[in-house]
Amino acid sequence: MLNFGHVIIDLGTGDGRFVYKHALKNPQNLYIGIDPSEKQLQTYKKKINRKKLKNALFFAGSLEVLPKDFNYIANELHIVLPWGSLLMYIVKPEKEMIEKLSGLIKLGGTLVVVLGYSDKFEPKEVARLEIPEIDETLIDNTISLKFEEFGRLELKQRSTLKLNELKEIESTWSKKLSFGKNRPIYKLVFVKH
Repeated sequence: MLNFGHVIIDLGTGDGRFVYKHALKNPQNLYIGIDPSEKQLQTYKKKINRKKLKNALFFAGSLEVLPKDFNYIANELHIVLPWGSLLMYIVKPEKEMIEKLSGLIKLGGTLVVVLGYSDKFEPKEVARLEIPEIDETLIDNTISLKFEEFGRLELKQRSTLKLNELKEIESTWSKKLSFGKNRPIYKLVFVKH
């Protein structure tokens, strides 16, 4: 990992499109995708092998079960449109999980989170996880305060994304949502201090 300019982790990478697309464009950086479903990673894992990309890696894991030796290696940690338990840990932050998130990031590194769920469009998942509707109040009064308290992660930027801006993120799920119904999408950028 020392041979690369930056290490970028995509936690909850899904099929790994984010890792693949960015690794192609930025060969000087190392991209690591982590997802609990090893099967889901196969499509882009094959593309990475075909292109012989040395700067893209995938690991089966989750925030609860992170690969060993990943402490303080990331210059950037991305969480793009999380789902399931990862989503719950972001919007209902608890000390242990935020410490784990923060533990992946180097001092001065960034955490970029893109959130875009909706009770209107995903009522079953929202009910199952018992999560509140995403809005500025939740971000400012819960997420940013707990991330600062538990992880020394200071919110530096909160912006609202338009659907067409999701295409630029280069994840499969963001591409699908970019053609969907209008919903609130927030991009949060934290810096670890």
